[in-house]
Amino acid sequence: MLAHPEDAPRRQAGEAGIGVAVGLTRFDEIVLKRKLRKACPSEPWVEAQIKIAADKDRWGEPIRYRYHDVHVFPPGGEQTKMIRCPACGVFNPPNAFEHGMCLDHVRHEGWGPSNLGLTIAALARRR
Repeated sequence: MLAHPEDAPRRQAGEAGIGVAVGLTRFDEIVLKRKLRKACPSEPWVEAQIKIAADKDRWGEPIRYRYHDVHVFPPGGEQTKMIRCPACGVFNPPNAFEHGMCLDHVRHEGWGPSNLGLTIAALARRR
């Protein structure tokens, strides 16, 4: 997997002008996104990490490639204000935490599923 065009193997002078693949392949991108989804609170954070760049190789031929920008998430890098949930390991903003856990995992006394949620679950079981 090549992340940047300067990592690509170079053609020798007089060699045929076959383009060199650079950046993430479609398969690499799918695998990477699956991995990123385990640590990101939402899909926009996953998508923000995949960048598209247009450039020219040393022969002047245009190339376009996709790469993973590791500096996008978590915002602020090492000094991020985001907190990793101890239950799921996902980074979340501080306002999405209660009692030391993200809102997906925190338990509230007296709270339960809504009537609408129960109805939807019952309908799903009937199918």
